This record gives sequence, structure tokens and C-alpha cells, in this order.
Amino acid sequence: MELEDSATEEISFWDDIWFSPLKTVAYVIKYDINTKLFYLFIYVSSVIFALNNASSESLGDSFELSTILLLSIFIGGLGGLITHQYYVFILNLSCNWIGGEGTFKSTRIAYSFSFYPSLIAIPIIIFEIILFGNEIFSSHTPSIDNNSISKALFSIFIGSQFIIGVLQLILNLKFVSIAQKIPPYKILFGHVIALVLTFAPFVLLGVLVRFLG
Repeated sequence: MELEDSATEEISFWDDIWFSPLKTVAYVIKYDINTKLFYLFIYVSSVIFALNNASSESLGDSFELSTILLLSIFIGGLGGLITHQYYVFILNLSCNWIGGEGTFKSTRIAYSFSFYPSLIAIPIIIFEIILFGNEIFSSHTPSIDNNSISKALFSIFIGSQFIIGVLQLILNLKFVSIAQKIPPYKILFGHVIALVLTFAPFVLLGVLVRFLG
């Protein structure tokens, strides 16, 4: 009730999103303001995800740094805008099944706004690229491995991104909880259902193809 009451107070978005995120999201959902920012948050988080995936897959062994950046910015970012829309639809449906009262629009706002910490990852990745270049995407990292300061900095960068990822997960559960008006643990269950509904058809198709083949 306290959160719903605070949603009536006028906010300064770019200040309050950092210091009072729950109140800010409740306000945005209630008064339908700044909703277009979901495109920004989803796009940035999708680019960051694509870059992190390129690093974990050591794509730097096969591609130039410029190619990895272009693919992440265009394919990763734009692809994320599409796939997240689909996932939010499934998530909202799943949460409604377990007692949620959210709509696709309110859930999309809450879901996307949980990725605002990804904005912090932008300067982190830029610093990584400036300092280490293609090595952050490669399995061969001599300049990092042979320098204790570089190794420490790289570990700090990786740790920072991990913390951002955990924070986004927590915010996601809390924000979507506001939109759906059910506890965060039910939102977690909703995510499980949504993931099963999203990937089960592909798994079944793969099994069917293998069986028929």
C-alpha cells in the first residue's frame, strides 16, 4: 500500500530511477510516462548480452574486433528488441495464469526497466575494449595474463558485470511484481513457466526431427 501511495508523488525520473527505483516504476506504470524508454533499456541490455556472449564463446579467435562490435550493436541489439517483446508476452501470460493482474503493456514496462543498470555496463565495456582490445573476446590473452595489474582490472570488470546482472534479476522480480500485483517469488515461478513455454517447442521439434531422421 505504501508503494502504491508513493506512486502518486511526482518524480524526477533520471534521479529517482537510481535512488528510488520501485517508486519510479510504480509511478511510470500508473501514469504511463517515459514508457518509450523500454526500447533504450532493452536495446542496451541486448547489446551488452551479445558482447558478453561473444566473449564467452571466444569469437575474437575468428573475427576482428570491429566485426564483433558491429554484429553486437546491430544484430544483437535489434534482435533483442524483437525477442524480448515475444518473451514479455509469454511472461505476462504465465503470470496471469498464477494470479497476476498485469497487462502486456505494464509488464513490458516493468520488465524492460529492470535492465536500466545495463547503462552502467557501457563505460565498463568501453574501458575493457580500450585497455585490452580484441583479447576480451579471445581465448588467447597474453597482455592480460602477463600483467598483474591488467589481470586485476579485468577481474574487476568481470565482477562488476556479474553484480549488474544479479541486480537486474532482483529488480526484474520486484518490478514485474509491481505490474502483476503478486509477490516476487511468484514472478520467479512465472519466469520458469515462460522459459518452458518458450523453449519447449524447439526442444520437441529437435527430438521429432532426430526421431524421424
